[in-house]
Order: sequence, then structure tokens, then C-alpha cells
Amino acid sequence: MTLEMIKRFCKKCFAMTQETIDLIARYPLPKLDDIQFLPDAESYEEKRQRFYDVVRDVASGITQIIIHPADHTKALEFILSRWQNQVWKARLFMDPEVHVFLSKQRLHLINWPEMMDRFENGHRYQEDHDSSDDG
Repeated sequence: MTLEMIKRFCKKCFAMTQETIDLIARYPLPKLDDIQFLPDAESYEEKRQRFYDVVRDVASGITQIIIHPADHTKALEFILSRWQNQVWKARLFMDPEVHVFLSKQRLHLINWPEMMDRFENGHRYQEDHDSSDDG
């Protein structure tokens, strides 16, 4: 973990002690290179644009985008003052325009078992797609 990454994480409210930094440095499994949060918005269209901006800004490496989608319920309205943003986050994943956008990006969405397979067996995204690319 570089000093730049530590500063960036701390800026995003992930304060780290030297003990934590040392522990991360020794951690043998894949580590996040970056973490992003989807900012609040005043409309669904603005929320979608902010999502696009976050995705476009993802650097090479392992990035987690924190989203926290939610269904619209009375309980959600009671718990969160900005509940509408959570509902819009859920809507993003059902939006055909978002699916098209994601399919055109140079990123690969994976789950933890796939992450570990790539880590343990040295598989890389580009290699996987080059061999099956039709042109």
C-alpha cells in the first residue's frame, strides 16, 4: 500500500493506524487498490451520470464501488433522510441503458470466488478475453 493510497483512503474516512498499514502490507490475499462511493444526486438521471463518472474514473487494479441499493419502503423513508438515492441505486441495476454502458467499459465485474481463482491461478482478464475474442 503506497502513501498515496493511504492518504486517499484516509480522505474517504478510512483512517488507518501504522499497525493497520503494516497488517495490510503483510496480508497475503488480494487487496483493494481503490474504493469508490456513489455520490448522492437530486434526480435519477443525475445519479446515473454520477455512476457513469465513477465507473469511467476507475483505474487499473481492484476497485470496489460501494453502492448500497435499497427497495422503496416506508421503513426506508423513516430510517434514511436521503432514501431516494438508495432507491435510485437499485434502479441503476435494472436500467437497460446502464447495462449497455457497462458492456462498453474496459472493466470486469467479478465475485470473490473468481477473484481468488485469478489470484491463485494467475488468470488475468485480458488473457481470458483475448483467447475468445472473435475480432
